[in-house]
Amino acid sequence: MNRIRPGVRFSILPIFMATVVAAIFAGAGYVRYAPPPLMDSSGVDSDYSLDKIVSTLELLVGDGIPHPAGSPHNAVVRQRIIEFAESLGCAVELQETSGVTWRTKETVPLVNVLIFVPGTDPKATIALTSHYDSTAAGPGAADDAAAVAISLELLRHYQANPPRNNLLFLITDGEELGLLGAEKFVKEHPLAKTLDLVINLEARGTSGPSCLFETGDASRWTIENYAAVAERPTTSSLFFEVYRLLPNNTDFTHYRKLKIQGWNFAFIGRVLNYHTPNDKVQTVDRRSIQHHADHAAGLMARFANAAELNIKPGRVVYFDYLGVWLFWWDEQLAVPLAMVPSLFVLLGLTVCWRGGALKPGRMVWASIWSLSLMCALVLVLWATYETMRFQDVFSPPWPKYPVPILLAFWIMSLGTSLAMSRLGHALATEVFFCLAGCGLVLTWLTAFYVPGASYLFLLPTVGWGIASSWIRFDRRSAVLVAWLAVVALWFPLEPLFYDALGFRNREILLARLLLLNLAVAPVCLASWCPVTNADSAGNG
Repeated sequence: MNRIRPGVRFSILPIFMATVVAAIFAGAGYVRYAPPPLMDSSGVDSDYSLDKIVSTLELLVGDGIPHPAGSPHNAVVRQRIIEFAESLGCAVELQETSGVTWRTKETVPLVNVLIFVPGTDPKATIALTSHYDSTAAGPGAADDAAAVAISLELLRHYQANPPRNNLLFLITDGEELGLLGAEKFVKEHPLAKTLDLVINLEARGTSGPSCLFETGDASRWTIENYAAVAERPTTSSLFFEVYRLLPNNTDFTHYRKLKIQGWNFAFIGRVLNYHTPNDKVQTVDRRSIQHHADHAAGLMARFANAAELNIKPGRVVYFDYLGVWLFWWDEQLAVPLAMVPSLFVLLGLTVCWRGGALKPGRMVWASIWSLSLMCALVLVLWATYETMRFQDVFSPPWPKYPVPILLAFWIMSLGTSLAMSRLGHALATEVFFCLAGCGLVLTWLTAFYVPGASYLFLLPTVGWGIASSWIRFDRRSAVLVAWLAVVALWFPLEPLFYDALGFRNREILLARLLLLNLAVAPVCLASWCPVTNADSAGNG
């Protein structure tokens, strides 16, 4: 007689395939957030070239001396800017004022530099803005002398080629002490009330692509115009949703108060150099300067001679993908679009229910298991963070070697998911729908309350919804498709998340890791295969 004993066998193949997929898209993100390659110099306008910008940058801060607002050397850098502009035949206006620092509450003298290029038949006034002060820690070659050098070289171009519209080259003081110069310009200078558009240039680190991380309220109009000039777009409505949660701001914060439209750019990379002595001319990536300049020059060229701006209201959800494609849609569509993955998941739920793959009682147990997994992951990730916090290698916000630290988080959390998957493998299909439901909740919540971030959940849940229709027929391929839908969108963003946030914000870091580990949980469950063993106990 033969006795049939059911059991399970663990297969590493689904985990291996999921890891390969994740590594591919993480690598794509790493490559994607490198600055674009340098242009062939033969294709650059003789009035505006990277070589000239770098030469001007060396003129401004090549001595490597820090020049915070109010310091003697800040006056030296300011005089270099004035002499450069006057050598082009431009009239320079100095707005002399003072401000109170946000940390020490100390009053410091401020001098904003304004260079106005009148238009031949002006219908609008466009401002290109930057700041010339540095922190006390370093010379600020990237933050923000590179932007000043770009402004001066574009000034050279438009002084020689008079534009139709008015141009203002505004170079503020005291940005590092609390956006003081920009605040005083907006509150005190009459030109502030005449501006129609603002293009602000910033930096966080000394490399990386020039990211458009903030726009005016009419984001549809600004994104449409950005798309027309950006050869390698780097932007997302998500960036501003995250940025406004952080304690740091830029001069653009005050320009937004004027209720005008604009673009706020910053190149982000090599963040270990940010606000340090290593923020010097020699360490600034020439490719980042070029990308910054391309954005500024493209937008200036688009509007300097425009007969009218045709600004139209309307906000959009927008993002680029791998620096190749730029997508956007009206924010008002965020809620209707959330119905798409909901319908897919409902269809998959119906297929599995009618096919007998789902049972009410098992759904209850699957919900309990999913909640238990969430709690276990939160505990493990929090404990890992607290343990790492006391290690010298951690040194937030930007450790020197972040990859081993991130791997430690992944090893601990993935180990937790695998251990728990042994207990819940029989509920794999039900757990898949429980987690799909969590994704739908996040999709709907962001669609209602944070539409700029809604695409980050909308598109993956569409993938989960599509996969749900055939999970009862081929569980492994379905969960891998669902995982692919998540990592294809999330993992390319990880390098930029690190450069922008590092490990400073524990809650955002752990929330990202938690969501990604929940997404990989169905893969862990699918790694357990049901088998039967025939045990001969005699002749049957």
